[in-house]
Amino acid sequence: MTPLLEVRHLTKQYRPSTLWRLAGAKTTSAVQDVSLAVEAGTVFGLVGESGCGKTTLGRLILRLIEPTSGQIFFDGREVTRFSRAELLEYRRQAQIIFQNPFSALNPRQTVEASLGIGYDVYKLAKGAQRRDRIVALLEQVGLGAEALSRYPHQFSGGQRQRLVIARALTVEPRFIVADEPVSMLDVSIQAQVLNLLRELQKRYHFTLLLISHDLRVVRHMCDRIAVMYLGRVMELARKQTLYAAPLHPYTQALLAAAPDTHSERSAGAAALAGELWEKSPPENGCVFSPRCPLAVDLCVRTPPLLAEKAPEQWVACSRIPTP
Repeated sequence: MTPLLEVRHLTKQYRPSTLWRLAGAKTTSAVQDVSLAVEAGTVFGLVGESGCGKTTLGRLILRLIEPTSGQIFFDGREVTRFSRAELLEYRRQAQIIFQNPFSALNPRQTVEASLGIGYDVYKLAKGAQRRDRIVALLEQVGLGAEALSRYPHQFSGGQRQRLVIARALTVEPRFIVADEPVSMLDVSIQAQVLNLLRELQKRYHFTLLLISHDLRVVRHMCDRIAVMYLGRVMELARKQTLYAAPLHPYTQALLAAAPDTHSERSAGAAALAGELWEKSPPENGCVFSPRCPLAVDLCVRTPPLLAEKAPEQWVACSRIPTP
């Protein structure tokens, strides 16, 4: 099956200013040599600790920030080569749900004005038809016509996130990046919003890239999952495989640290030593080697390639043999 989205060797580096370079600051790689593919109509999960590059990768895919190197293909076309007109059309097909719904909505605009922007820019509807389509979307996300004239501060956090979801759907996208869509909501509301998002995904058949640090969320929502650590993909597999038999030491430790009552999980791994930023990763080796219990000299010298270590299970680890 041809993937709807494909990322090849994508890298994003941030170079410090001259003043910071003189002070000894080095170039930072937020995303390093990431390759993955997302099939149409599926939910793809991106999980990892805070600061591992998940959000940066999502924004690179949408070209909200420009990559340092690498390629992004959407429906067989290279996004990194799009002209201004092609990029405008891509914006319609690929939308984003931001983490903070309050900052994602203009506090000076009513709900009708915020949700109507997409219709106006792409000339999809106007007048009474525009209003009717907005009301229909509001009803589908659990609100109604009474919300049209209200402002963002008049809604709860869960309601604002529903508004952001509705706004993303106004232009009928084929692909949506959901960046930690429930992390700022109360636990009692999170399940409602996630179930709504899953229901809408099935109804409208869009492809969803779900970014989260919560392993329970990606387990509930996703078909395939990629685990990131310091800008690199450590493991990529189908959900059932990843949770039942994780191969990478980081994935094992990540799953062991999360509370879970599912019986198919393998025996818990030992807790990792150190913190995410406690030691700088080696320049030419595996970024996980300073904390990895399996690390040897080879891991410090040579970066591991993401290779298929088991059927449909890709792992970046030199210590795990390739069949």
